[in-house]
Amino acid sequence: SKELQIKRQFQDTCKIQTRQYKALRNHLLENTPKSDHKAVLKRLKDEQTRKLAILAEQYDHSINDMLSTQALRLDETQEAEYKVLRMQLQQELELLNAYQSKIKIHTDTQHEREVKDLEQRVSIRRALLEQRVRLLWL
Repeated sequence: SKELQIKRQFQDTCKIQTRQYKALRNHLLENTPKSDHKAVLKRLKDEQTRKLAILAEQYDHSINDMLSTQALRLDETQEAEYKVLRMQLQQELELLNAYQSKIKIHTDTQHEREVKDLEQRVSIRRALLEQRVRLLWL
């Protein structure tokens, strides 16, 4: 919308410039001898072309300024979004680490219980086997 506004202003300025050129041309042609008309028209045409070229350059400059300002705002927006996402990622990483730590503690505890249970079963089994061996030797 900003670009369209600048474009409309440029078009309006070109129309005004053209109207002023025509009025000046008519005025000068009325006040100069007919033999000088060609030179006056050429000088006016060159001046109009130069002024329109300056306007076009200003238009391009305005558009480029507007686009660079938008790009800067976009960069700032992206930077802010990056910071927010980075914080969210950091929080999620901390939550993940806490969850993994909790799971590891739970798994280690369960593993220790199973090892103790197996050691106890092996101990009982060994005691029973030793008792059988003693009974067989008697």
